[in-house]
Amino acid sequence: MKAYLSGLLIASFCLCVTRIVAADATTSSDDLVWTVSLSETDVFPGQPVLANINVSNAGKSPARVDFGWDGIGTTRMAALDENGTTVCQHGRFGLREGGLHSRPRKTLQPGEQTTHTVIVNRWCSTNLPEGDYTVAVMCETLPGSGKEVRADVKLHIRKYDENEAKEYFAAMADRAFGTHGRSAFLACEEFSFTDSPAAYEYQCRMLKTRYGQAMGKDMIEFLQRNSSPENTKKLIDMAEGSNPDPFFRNRATRAVFQIDRETRNPDSARLAKEFTREREEPQEISIGG
Repeated sequence: MKAYLSGLLIASFCLCVTRIVAADATTSSDDLVWTVSLSETDVFPGQPVLANINVSNAGKSPARVDFGWDGIGTTRMAALDENGTTVCQHGRFGLREGGLHSRPRKTLQPGEQTTHTVIVNRWCSTNLPEGDYTVAVMCETLPGSGKEVRADVKLHIRKYDENEAKEYFAAMADRAFGTHGRSAFLACEEFSFTDSPAAYEYQCRMLKTRYGQAMGKDMIEFLQRNSSPENTKKLIDMAEGSNPDPFFRNRATRAVFQIDRETRNPDSARLAKEFTREREEPQEISIGG
């Protein structure tokens, strides 16, 4: 019953079906239909949210769909508040380190469809004040085409409940560390893009898994980009040795220096300055260095 209700929620909030002409030179007359839905539409601050991007071929000839390297290269997102003000955004990302350079692409036959799933938090933190938001999901129709479709989906952030968050991330940890394959991979990736305080102990544990080397860099960059005082404290803790891997300590240290130079949050600036005042910024080291 719970899964059925969840499906109804996804269906009821599935917005913006946008018809486009395929940008591939050999299928320039073929129509593609893009539909975006969210895995959850009512979440607590910091909860991971998945965006399901469905593409179907409504034309009469085959059409190619390519989501770019790592399945994120053609996507960008922004979160807007009820006044239409952008509160969180980020553009496209480059390759992640660690060898997970897949390229989800497929040729759709007439009437065929495919669904691609990405984590909204990679682009937009959900650690926002209680309220209603719009998540704008923008996808380039093919890499380098310059043509883009946009779907706006609604998201409600409810009041933070510490016990709820702890239970949620404990269950997610069971998937990350107690299962294998796609389920474990996705749970670890979700841990990479949350800045909920309730997730931190599991994030540190995730860095030691087989996916840690690839996802740890993502997580540190995410915490730096969303440089709240809580995230700054997490990075300082990593830099001071909560993780024994010198690569992650180096990344975290450099991230705190970056926050010191760029943040506009006075509390984050104070924390970063206290850390950097007596240190020299290290040179970047590579994985395994």
